[in-house]
Amino acid sequence: MKKGLLITGLGVLAVAVGLVVVVIVRGSSPTVVARPVELIITGAEGQRFQGSYAADGITNTLSAVVPATIRLRAREVTYGFAPADDREEFRVALDVEGGHRTSFVSYKGKSVKGGWRYWGTGESAW
Repeated sequence: MKKGLLITGLGVLAVAVGLVVVVIVRGSSPTVVARPVELIITGAEGQRFQGSYAADGITNTLSAVVPATIRLRAREVTYGFAPADDREEFRVALDVEGGHRTSFVSYKGKSVKGGWRYWGTGESAW
């Protein structure tokens, strides 16, 4: 009788330990490392622009002159920039680790918006 209870108790303990290990292994998510990102802003020489970009949830505003390059490390980047005047072309390209991901262009003073996200096993750009 005591031997049967001991075996049942050890069995229950083994199952409980196994469940804890499964929860810990499945519950822990891998750390997603930030990657080097560049926003390359071009347009008519000397054209002023303004807007903002967010890197991993931290927003930065910017008012500058093209050409401009913003270098950062992030897992997620969104941006929105607009030229200060309506000259011909205004473009924002997004590169990650030296590889081109996306590029948007506007004409006649329209704004440019886009973004990129990396989750460890894949990425998307828009």
